[in-house]
Amino acid sequence: NNDVRHLLKKFGCLALIPEQFVIAEFEKLQTDSPDSINDFIDYYEDNYIGRPIRNNRRRAPRYSISMWNIYARLDQQLPRTDNSSEGWHRAIQYSVRSHPSIYESIKDLKTEQHATLIMAEQLRSGSMKLRRRAKYELIDEQLQQLASSFYIITRDMYFKRARALFHF
Repeated sequence: NNDVRHLLKKFGCLALIPEQFVIAEFEKLQTDSPDSINDFIDYYEDNYIGRPIRNNRRRAPRYSISMWNIYARLDQQLPRTDNSSEGWHRAIQYSVRSHPSIYESIKDLKTEQHATLIMAEQLRSGSMKLRRRAKYELIDEQLQQLASSFYIITRDMYFKRARALFHF
């Protein structure tokens, strides 16, 4: 069903709005949702929003909103993921043999520090540029444009534009 698909995409779009609006927008989505997706809503509420408790408060969700919401990161033009640090960790694992002695570990860390300092200086001087795939640069640009429009356009238009960025 196309309407349900659009509604499910809106739940994903909650990651693209300011944190202080997430719960109110979730509650609107919850109200507008058909009974057929109640299991999904329960799961989402338990894990990402938190169940309501007394005094208009909510229980802490399994994953706090600040953990999965990327609006502030978009607004500050920061990376959306930690893929770069995971790539660095993988490279370290690949270059260091299993169970090295403390002396080998120190030598490997010094080598890595030296390589990192050289790369940082090359980046600073402009003799080297980090390039990302054009596809990801385009996605980041679209997401940043979207985030900058949050307070300018209507919520319906914002969610419509955000939904268009999700390809599922």
